Amino acid sequence: MSEPAKASSGTREPRDHSHHSVDGRALSNHSAASDGHTFTPSRALDDHHAHSHHSDTVGGNGHTHSGLPFDGRIHTYIPDMDEDRIYMDYNATTPLEPQVIQAVTEALHEAWGNPSSTYTPGVKAKKIITQARENVARMVGGKADDIIFTSGGTEANNLVFRSALEAYRESCRAAERRGESHHHDNGSTSAWPLPHILVSNVEHDSVRLTTEHLLKDATADVTSVAVSKVTGRVEVEDVLAAVRSSTCLISIMMANNETGVLMPIRELCQRIRFVNRQRQHRILLHTDAAQAIGKVRVDALDLGVDYLTIVGHKFYAPRIGALYVNGPGTTTPLYPCCLEGDRRGASDQALRTHP
Repeated sequence: MSEPAKASSGTREPRDHSHHSVDGRALSNHSAASDGHTFTPSRALDDHHAHSHHSDTVGGNGHTHSGLPFDGRIHTYIPDMDEDRIYMDYNATTPLEPQVIQAVTEALHEAWGNPSSTYTPGVKAKKIITQARENVARMVGGKADDIIFTSGGTEANNLVFRSALEAYRESCRAAERRGESHHHDNGSTSAWPLPHILVSNVEHDSVRLTTEHLLKDATADVTSVAVSKVTGRVEVEDVLAAVRSSTCLISIMMANNETGVLMPIRELCQRIRFVNRQRQHRILLHTDAAQAIGKVRVDALDLGVDYLTIVGHKFYAPRIGALYVNGPGTTTPLYPCCLEGDRRGASDQALRTHP
């Protein structure tokens, strides 16, 4: 059976000037560096080691803690938790890292300007956003231009579905202009069928409910591939057996939030890359890595995915997110509403720089 992705555990100690500890924190091997304004998880431990014994940090209760001796642990204040309670729901959400709170507070005070403007607060906001985009890209093994900040994982996942469907429709229109007909799996030719999407039967609701809506509205055909009763994984051969000529997207989570089982994303991508060489329409590959980042190594290029969802509140950041797109608009299709550089339906915001 696949080795589960282990969630961080939290241990509580008696109150120490409102400074509480959270132990066993696993960080992604591809986490990025912090520049003092943007939070990135891989440096959280090192920065705490370097500064906790002599600098002030803003705690989760909004107070500043000073002069506390470093005891070899990362301290995070979790409000409304008694000394004898242990918080163990880290797969659902994590408390904010004090450095994150400090970075957000600084951005509210110093980077409140429009990042598209040329005056000082706007220039500062743009600089923070640019650095944050680079940090997040390094965390998942991508480039800064591959990162689109979103309001959370749900928006990121929906952006993937929209892009895949629009890319399929555009591919059909282009084929019609060339005078081509659709070749059905049974060998017949006729009008282009609905786009087909493959998911597993253990996906997060932001994927499951979206596909149910597409199916109900007759916008797309959807196949839900059951995970193995033995391994808890979705098996690559089962996914390949469900592929159709109209399949445009395969969306499989990287790690399951209930079982911790890691899905065979890299192997699946390798197999689909070979299948794509023989197809009229490219199959795009997406993984929701919300439960993997911060617990196991996540490298989008090594995995071979076209899209990868990032969710901040799963690793000590606010409830915001990002989407990795391998070459957005060039290598990989991206069809947003508009804005954020024509990539998503909102303008740049400095407070979205801490996923």
